[in-house]
Amino acid sequence: MKANPAITGFNAGLLSPLLGGRPDLEKWQSGLVRCDNLIPRVQGALQRAAGSVFVGAVKDSAMRCWLAPFVFSQADAFVLEFGPGYIRLFRNRGRLVDAEDEIFEIESPYLAADLTRADGSFGVRFEQSGDVVYLACAGHAPRVLKRQPIWTGCWRCSRPGAGRSRTPIPTRRLRFRRRERCRSAGQ
Repeated sequence: MKANPAITGFNAGLLSPLLGGRPDLEKWQSGLVRCDNLIPRVQGALQRAAGSVFVGAVKDSAMRCWLAPFVFSQADAFVLEFGPGYIRLFRNRGRLVDAEDEIFEIESPYLAADLTRADGSFGVRFEQSGDVVYLACAGHAPRVLKRQPIWTGCWRCSRPGAGRSRTPIPTRRLRFRRRERCRSAGQ
């Protein structure tokens, strides 16, 4: 009768193929040859690797876009979509939209050539401090992306020091629309 013992620990992690013929080693009993979409934990368990969810298509799929994190707190985080001339926002598996269900965009000065460097990496450098993201790109003046409380609908991309005028900032009600459902061609 063949015995299949329960494997309760994977804390040896990934093992080299060179160890395939060494069942006498203690690590061999708790190691893995292959570990797709899982993370071995020190305690022995496997954890599912984080992934991404399709929320919606970019504005122009013919142009290259970049995603960047904006994390103010654990409960208040966004994903910024940088495209040629715009920045869009995602949160909680949805897009930021206004009362008319139009996708909210922030106008940005960065063109397609500015967004991608010659080596293929993201061309805009950014540094976040609280509710403010400082943006820097070759050939452009530095920019500041500010987040106001979400219920006011104020997101602005401006030059540092701008926005200190007494003119009120136009606001509009914003909300998040859940992700678009994927349908097959037959539906």
